[in-house]
This record gives sequence, C-alpha cells and structure tokens, in this order.
Amino acid sequence: MSMPVTSFYYIEKVGSIIKALTDSKFDGFPIRNSAGQVVGLIGRHHLMVILDNIEDIIKNDKSAGRGKSGKPGEYSAIESFDERTDTNASI
Repeated sequence: MSMPVTSFYYIEKVGSIIKALTDSKFDGFPIRNSAGQVVGLIGRHHLMVILDNIEDIIKNDKSAGRGKSGKPGEYSAIESFDERTDTNASI
C-alpha cells in the first residue's frame, strides 16, 4: 500500500508542518521550489527543532527583514538552497 507524498514549499505555514508531522510517520519530507520542483529534503527531527524554536526564528527573520509577511504562522525557517537564484530561501 502506498501513501501520498507530503512535501513543503519554501514558505510554509507552521500549522501545515505540525499537521504533516502529526498525521504521518515519515522521517523526511521533500522541499519544493515555487515551480514545484524538488530541490531538497528535510528530516522530521530538523522540523521538530525548528518548531521548538519558532518564536526566536520569527523574531530573527523580522529583524533581518526576511519573510514575505509580517504575520505569525506564515513563517518557517526551513532553509533550502535555490540553484536558480543562487540564494538561500526560507520556505
């Protein structure tokens, strides 16, 4: 029996990450760019560490001027390298 793949984009709602971790037992999740191409993987443990530290991460992103929204819950600090623009992008 196969299960659908759970993946994340660079910018992902914290609630979506929590739901994926709660609903599945997968150890890793693909990271997709804005075109939907898989550009990396992130492990369950790394996601859990990020969620444990999300308040500090949001504060640091805001003070550094990163993020597309000032709204809490619209950030995750999962970093993935985007080869098309040669920059680090937060999902």
